[in-house]
Amino acid sequence: MYFYVQCPTGNWMSGGGQSGSQSNSGSGDNNEEVYYDSDYLSASRYGKIKDYAYATDRCVCYTDGTGCECDEQNEKRALMNVASYGPATVCLDASVWQDYDGGILTADSGCSSEFLDMNHCVQAVGYAFTDISETEAGDGGQQENSNSGSGSGSGDDEDRIGYWIIRNQWSENWGMSGYIYVAMGENTCGVLNDMTQAFA
Repeated sequence: MYFYVQCPTGNWMSGGGQSGSQSNSGSGDNNEEVYYDSDYLSASRYGKIKDYAYATDRCVCYTDGTGCECDEQNEKRALMNVASYGPATVCLDASVWQDYDGGILTADSGCSSEFLDMNHCVQAVGYAFTDISETEAGDGGQQENSNSGSGSGSGDDEDRIGYWIIRNQWSENWGMSGYIYVAMGENTCGVLNDMTQAFA
């Protein structure tokens, strides 16, 4: 999956990649191949891409530059896709992430959920749920039920809060050993705007 945050040719977000164009190039539309993990420094676990799945319906952007509509985000579908296909490439707004050092980042953190405000691409490696009381106690949601697929993560269960487990590429010295928890339910930082998985 490193390929998907490495910025291959043909994407428009040189600061972090754009997942849709990367997946398209990997599917053979541009006669390019997705590289194996063995082409990098880690052991190979994935083959060539056969297809890719969007966690949500694609955003519609206006050609006059006035903005985009992302009205059909489906968090339940995104959860199922991560559970079924594994990690997802996510492009979002990470403008407030520099000072993150733990806990669950929520929509009131100041990051934008607007499609055109995305400025960084990362990897959603899983999800978890925690008791709201545990979150309020400030333990960062460590009492988890990770990738369980139970619950919706969208506020249906008043006693629990869902969050995405995101792996960043700012080294293990950032965040929680290189990871951040992003709250579900409000499209925090635009996490659902451009979530894509490739699968073999």
